[in-house]
Amino acid sequence: MPRRRALAKMHEEPVYRNPVSHAFGLLMVQIRHEQALSLEEVASQLGFSASTGRLLESGAASLPPRCTLQIAELFSFSFDRLATLVTLMHTLDQELQSPNRMRQLLDSFATV
Repeated sequence: MPRRRALAKMHEEPVYRNPVSHAFGLLMVQIRHEQALSLEEVASQLGFSASTGRLLESGAASLPPRCTLQIAELFSFSFDRLATLVTLMHTLDQELQSPNRMRQLLDSFATV
């Protein structure tokens, strides 16, 4: 993420957050609260730090693919749907490097 901010500053482009990662982070917070789990408990069960968990929940980071199965089991998600979502997150992360490229990608989604 810091690299994206630095690039945006250099090119005077606004910093964009991945909307799929942001929505997924909000869902993680909601489910975590419903299950009365702390962020530290979830992070420990998934094998990353609480600070990484905060980045995921804020949408500032995308879910690491290695955590897909564990998070599907922990939050009772369909693995297939979550794997598709993680793929979309990472695809968008690549496209978010350039706001112009992101607009082109969104336009292509709109025409499908």
